[in-house]
Amino acid sequence: MNKKDIIIIFLKEGILLSPEETNSINEENYKEILENKTKEIPKKQETKKTIKQTKNKEVKKENVSVTSSDFVKSYKKRYDMLKEMLLKKIDAVSIDKGKRVFSEVNIVGRVKETNGSFFVLEDITGETEIMHNSNEVSVGDVLGVSGNFRESKFNPKQIIWPDVPLEKTPQPLNHKIILTTVKKESDDITVYASIRQGEMLTEKYNDNIFVTSYFPTIKISEEDAVKIMKRRMIPEKFSLNVIVDKIPHILWIMNNDNNWTKNYKGVVIISSDENSYVVYDGKEAVFERI
Repeated sequence: MNKKDIIIIFLKEGILLSPEETNSINEENYKEILENKTKEIPKKQETKKTIKQTKNKEVKKENVSVTSSDFVKSYKKRYDMLKEMLLKKIDAVSIDKGKRVFSEVNIVGRVKETNGSFFVLEDITGETEIMHNSNEVSVGDVLGVSGNFRESKFNPKQIIWPDVPLEKTPQPLNHKIILTTVKKESDDITVYASIRQGEMLTEKYNDNIFVTSYFPTIKISEEDAVKIMKRRMIPEKFSLNVIVDKIPHILWIMNNDNNWTKNYKGVVIISSDENSYVVYDGKEAVFERI
């Protein structure tokens, strides 16, 4: 069995491997890794027959053709996009160069691993231990850190996230918007999302209103939703590789386990379960049964 076949096995289970895992996995160890990964992802109670078959539309699996180099390119693209967001906020040097600077510097990188009292940050020039509580970060996060190096380790003063820039905070909405997985006739702005589990879609409506719809693979809590906007990406623990490039007015988490709303830096985050559609009037959301 070659590496491509092994990767396809993971994909069919909804698991996306990191570049390091892709490089190290082989025929001898993939079964153990698959078993451990599967335990990490809680199964979503059968998603009620594929979201009620999205009213009799089945979500079909497609043939997957992918190579390990495809994963590396995908992760590099994600890293480059998030790094660009961070470099609009701070001036940064590479990790290798920063180790030769004896004053405060900013560095940008990807979290390679976490270990209690510190986490490892890497870029293309090297890596360093960030002496900071690793519970605040996750493997795969792309972030900036300000501070100084001491004996090749980094003492941070501040963690910088891509986040929602204050100058790009969405303006309040003055329109009624309907969010639904079932087509509805209405004179109001209607967001009809027909996407597969694991997908995210951002669409523009009149008056430059942007709505991002996301169909999660597992339950998303309010805390998880805030992390998505703060990190501007779907965390790797959800086995996805999606960037929140355009800042939306509404982030709609569809077919989630609960109905709730939350405002994060001007972005209205709305969660609805698979049996509900949402009517949002610019101030509050009303959840109606489908």
